[in-house]
Amino acid sequence: MIAALAGDVLWVLAVMLMVAASLDAWRRTQPGQALPFLGAVAPRGTALWFVPTAAILLSFGLSFWARRPEHSTDIQLIALGLRATTAAAAALLH
Repeated sequence: MIAALAGDVLWVLAVMLMVAASLDAWRRTQPGQALPFLGAVAPRGTALWFVPTAAILLSFGLSFWARRPEHSTDIQLIALGLRATTAAAAALLH
């Protein structure tokens, strides 16, 4: 249970950083402006909010998986590592 909560904290921090960066960029850009996004050009809303939204959905899935009652302590620690790694990777991707 502690590992699941630690994974939640890491995901909250990662999503908080992504949303803060997106909100700051949203305020600095003009409406209708196209921005670079994953090697292409995308509309402002897609470029700024796709990764944080996808990260939140991914975190929900990993959170439900990490809390399955049949997982042993080893699997719970592996789930914590997976959640920590994907949280950091999502923040870096953003």
